Amino acid sequence: MKTLGICFGTSTIQAVLVRTSGSAVEIVSTHRSVHDGNPGGALFDYLDLIKEISIDRIAVTGRAFRRSVALTSISEPQAVEYALFATYPSGDFPDAVISSGGETQLVYRLTKNGAVGAVHSGNKCASGSGEFFLQQLRRIGLTLDEAVALAAGGTPCKIAGRCSVFCKSDCTHA
Repeated sequence: MKTLGICFGTSTIQAVLVRTSGSAVEIVSTHRSVHDGNPGGALFDYLDLIKEISIDRIAVTGRAFRRSVALTSISEPQAVEYALFATYPSGDFPDAVISSGGETQLVYRLTKNGAVGAVHSGNKCASGSGEFFLQQLRRIGLTLDEAVALAAGGTPCKIAGRCSVFCKSDCTHA
């Protein structure tokens, strides 16, 4: 059985296509694209890319736009749990998962069984959001994938985490 999961974020849509057989889950493909304020257009573009693939089920998550489509909708914590169970079939779950989006940053604290035990949100200021992070990457000429590759082997610079103005200044100087 093939299941397509789509997350409608504030600035991107992300999708994962998985094949399930019994309790085994295989990731067939993933997709991420910036929607520039038009999540419907980005969805149609993505569906056009995968139109030749047969899909048995679709579930969507995300903020407000998920209610604009006539598809099965699940909460973000449910989607995180499904992803964890597929990613860690041995049950060796991490302690937390961070979701850094265009508007908010969420920290999902996990139980020993991989369930979401608590959700901590920081949405008072965009400095903790994924969009602010992407803006800083663009300022220094890096793509997200390049930044992730550099982070795996680099030494982090200390920057302000409380205020985006101070963080931006620290990024510029670093």
